[in-house]
Amino acid sequence: MARLPSRSPRPCAASAQTLDRIAGGDTAVEVGFSGRRDEIGRIAAATERLRSEAERAFLQSQILDQLPQPVMVADPRNDFRITYMNRATRETLASVEHLLPAKVDALVGQSIDIFHREPARVRQILSDPANLPHRARIRLGPETISLSVSAVRDRNGAYVNALLNWELITREVRLAEQLETSVGAVAKRVLGAAQEPARLRRDPDPGRLRDRQADGRGRRRDRPGERQRADGRRLGRGTRRQRARNFPPSAGKRLNRGRGGATGGGD
Repeated sequence: MARLPSRSPRPCAASAQTLDRIAGGDTAVEVGFSGRRDEIGRIAAATERLRSEAERAFLQSQILDQLPQPVMVADPRNDFRITYMNRATRETLASVEHLLPAKVDALVGQSIDIFHREPARVRQILSDPANLPHRARIRLGPETISLSVSAVRDRNGAYVNALLNWELITREVRLAEQLETSVGAVAKRVLGAAQEPARLRRDPDPGRLRDRQADGRGRRRDRPGERQRADGRRLGRGTRRQRARNFPPSAGKRLNRGRGGATGGGD
């Protein structure tokens, strides 16, 4: 009597199909034969652990992809080739794609050497996990990138990935440079104001001090007409002193008495 074919797949074939689905990203697949106590049961238990790890890795990749911080992953065992870029990385790099040595969609698989002027020096630093985390600034044309590289290790402690956190900080760098320039200008003015009394003690004549200021050696310019008014005041003082020397006070008194006497005689 012939045996009827079984409607259920054989255990080995079913386990192989389950593994294929897990490898394809289907972490919701149900693992069968888990209640058996033979080799098939042990295979099923191992497959279940593999399914759980794959599900956890998938969730972690989703978390990385949703991070607002740009993140890259490079393989130190394969010339530091980029193996992963999250969404924030792709969107940020798209804004400066015209400055990149390759299109954003083609960066996965490229070595991070393409971002550095001295790739050998950078690779020497990143190849040794003892140097990590490592922080640096990269110039990409007119743009500035802040970069932080950390080591990712496996369960045995081996250095298996380089995690690159980076940020486009061009705007912050420009603001800092403007602030530094402004603070320097204020400090220069404060220093000039502090030195002004010492200049006045050395040369108390305000006229000569303003002359030097007008020539560009001082801290301010004369207002319109100020020099002319100062010259006029000095000339007026000189004229009054000359008159005082020519007509002493005693001569003025005698003249006034003579005028008074003549007037009285006429009345």
